[in-house]
Order: sequence, then C-alpha cells, then structure tokens
Amino acid sequence: MSGAVRLSRVVLGTKCGPSKGRGPLLPKHTGPGFKKGFGAIGLGRHTKKGFFIVNPMLVPSFKVPDLTGFQLKPYVSRKTPVITGAKGYWVGGRVNP
Repeated sequence: MSGAVRLSRVVLGTKCGPSKGRGPLLPKHTGPGFKKGFGAIGLGRHTKKGFFIVNPMLVPSFKVPDLTGFQLKPYVSRKTPVITGAKGYWVGGRVNP
C-alpha cells in the first residue's frame, strides 16, 4: 500500500468510502432549500399569518367493529401445527394466480 492511500484512509476514516455507500439523503448534506420530508401526510395547509388549518376530510378515520364476546383471538399460538400440502384459496391451488 502506498503512503498516499494509507494517509487518505487515516484522514477520511473507516466510515467513508465506496464500500460504505453515500449514506442517507438528509437536508444537512444537500444545498439550501432542499426539503425531504419523512413520510408524513399533509392534513391541512399553512396560512400566510403562520397558522395551520386542518382539513377534516384529510384526517384518517378508522371504523373498528365492536369485538366484545368474539370467540377468536387476535394472535396465533406458536404451538399451532403446520399444515403441509395445503391447497391455496385460488382455483388450481396456486397461491399466486
């Protein structure tokens, strides 16, 4: 190994390099004005005075049935036997039609 390569590894450290990839794309590492976001949904809009107005049509609503007295449990036990050779729900027994 040459001295220049060894020196660059010392200067850059082991966290940099082509084998480590470029890392996450965050606004810290980009130019000004870049806004990535992290998967949040927009529930309204900003006003020019700095307030936020929530649009009730965009707020998710969940319709959950009443399960009191329901016989089935929400989880499957680890002791449940594995059924081998079972046919699929679709015609022909294939899982992916």
